[in-house]
Parts: sequence; C-alpha cells; structure tokens
Amino acid sequence: MVGKNSPLEIIVFSDYICPFCFIGYLTLKKLREAYGDKIRFTWKHYPLYPGNFKPIMSDDFILGVFERIKNLVEERNLDVEVIPPELPFTIPDSEKAFEASECARDQGKFWEFHERVFEALFKEHKDIGSVEVLKEIATDVGMEVERFEKCLNSGSKRDIIIQNYREGRNKGITGVPTFIIKNHGVIIGAEPYSLFKEEIDRALEHKEK
Repeated sequence: MVGKNSPLEIIVFSDYICPFCFIGYLTLKKLREAYGDKIRFTWKHYPLYPGNFKPIMSDDFILGVFERIKNLVEERNLDVEVIPPELPFTIPDSEKAFEASECARDQGKFWEFHERVFEALFKEHKDIGSVEVLKEIATDVGMEVERFEKCLNSGSKRDIIIQNYREGRNKGITGVPTFIIKNHGVIIGAEPYSLFKEEIDRALEHKEK
C-alpha cells in the first residue's frame, strides 16, 4: 500500500534517440535535486521507431534537430553542452542500449549508465547501437564489463523492452517523452521545469490530504 509519506512516482516513457527525451532527462535531474526522496522516477523503454522501421533523415533535418536541442538547453540553463555532429550522421538504433541499461540495473548502475548513453549520442555522436560503445560506457561508470557483456549478449533483457512498449501502447502512448505522474496527470513532451514543478507540487499536496 502506498502511504502519504512514500515517494511520488513519475513513470517516464522514453527513447535514447529522441532528442526531446534528452531534454526531458536533464529536467528530471534538476527535479531530483530539488525534491530528493519525495519523488521517484520509473523509466520505461518506448522505442521511437519499433521493429525495423526507421525514417531516412536529411542532413539539414539532423542539424536542425541538434540546433533546437542546443537552443532549449541554453534557454533553460541546463548543465550540458550540445555540439552538432559532423555529417553525414546516422541516428542509431536504440534497442541494444535499452537492453544494456537493464544489464546496468543488475549492477546498480542504471542511472549512471542511462545518462552516459544520452551523452554518448548527443554530445559525442557515438553509435549507441554498438556493443563496443556500450561496453565503453559500462567501463566509464565502473561496471564489471565481463558480466555486463555476458548479460547483453544473452538477450535476456529483450522481454523487458517488449513489455514496456506494450504497457505504453495499452496506456495510449503514441510519442515520447511521456511522463505519468502517478494518480495525478500526464505531461507530454520536453516541457519546461516550471510546468513539472507546478504539477508535482499539486500532486504532493494532494497526497498529504
């Protein structure tokens, strides 16, 4: 049973290759710093392009996306530097990174790994679909790499990704990022910190009653 003193759960449906999910994650970091153990985030994997489908993106489109992220980061005073990639640049597949993050969870390193995956793509322009890149990230965050690689190669985490995606579809989610504030409401997209704060404060106030 969830009591009034338990953390307020915020369920996040998101994808590593979604630029606005990256902005959303940076906003969540600020919220964690502000609210501490009053809130708890639960990450759910929701592939932006499930299966084999992935649209072809022009160089101009990709540069425009990175420019928009850069502008949002500056406008919202988020603590990260976003640099446009050298062209040609291909948006990687993210499902292997999803699996890798669950392997990181087994070693208590989910959030550290999670952040580095975003940074690897949007700051360093690395292929986060590559096992070698994911192993580098595992090393960076202090994981047992041999154990991590064995987990990743086993495919044992694929069912979690499928279950998360189905859960999202059952909830009517069609895009990311989507934030479900438990027993309160839903925020869709990379909305500003002020909106999250307003909704979280309202939800916490309701819990206290």
